[in-house]
Amino acid sequence: MVKTSTQQEEDGEWELTVFDSDFDYFLASRARPKSMYTESYLKTRNQALASEWNSYYTSGRYRNIIESGVEYDPNEDYGFDFNYKLFQVFVYTSWKYHIRFYSLPNSERLR
Repeated sequence: MVKTSTQQEEDGEWELTVFDSDFDYFLASRARPKSMYTESYLKTRNQALASEWNSYYTSGRYRNIIESGVEYDPNEDYGFDFNYKLFQVFVYTSWKYHIRFYSLPNSERLR
């Protein structure tokens, strides 16, 4: 099951905590490197994917997998690292649990 928590630290940086025992392993071993992305690409994708994720969460679809909503304000400057990690949450959930996110490009889907 995937649960996330978003928090702004005292220094203004945003922190994303992912509660899934395999996510850190995925991030270190399977996720594409940060150098493959731009911040604008990640922001655009995250906005659409967060909306889709929250739709699944509020409807109860995948209730055994998606355990929390994702707070994502497109007007907030979360920074590159936060946007990268959030994007990888969507890629990971698609890969591990075979959830289809229509906003996730086919080129980002892992097998």
